Amino acid sequence: MEDAFLIEKAQADSLKGRKVIGAPSKYYFNDLGIRFAATEFKGDDQEPHYMENIIYNELISRGYIVNTGRLSVNERDTDGKQDFRQYEIDFVCEKGGERIYIQSAMVIPGDEKMTQEKRPLLMVHDSFRKVLVSKYFSGAMFDNDGILQVGLFDFLTKPELLSK
Repeated sequence: MEDAFLIEKAQADSLKGRKVIGAPSKYYFNDLGIRFAATEFKGDDQEPHYMENIIYNELISRGYIVNTGRLSVNERDTDGKQDFRQYEIDFVCEKGGERIYIQSAMVIPGDEKMTQEKRPLLMVHDSFRKVLVSKYFSGAMFDNDGILQVGLFDFLTKPELLSK
């Protein structure tokens, strides 16, 4: 399917060593109609995946090289035991020396979900732009952590939001 240009692969990028690692890749459909047919026209539970696919396609059309980001960290759990965890950043985008980290979240109903979505972005300690895209957020604003929160429709119609 890759050879027929129906899907594209986004490789996993280790954000610690900045190299592509052997983690599972993600695949995105170039045509969402084919993706919709591949899921047997079931859409309700697939909407977050469609949104992620739309964001991927938009980033590619803007000329970015797009991978997924993986972070492996040792954390203490609630019992104080060391716990090895992996976090994912949906998109690590590069173009012309610029890097942007993007998380995609259909709905952010409360603080717990917001913390979950922002955690991987906050673990990356560099000065590149970090963005959280949500379908039901309206407008664009920077939060107290320096993360740009933007609605899906603003993301799609205002490419200048990703520029510094």
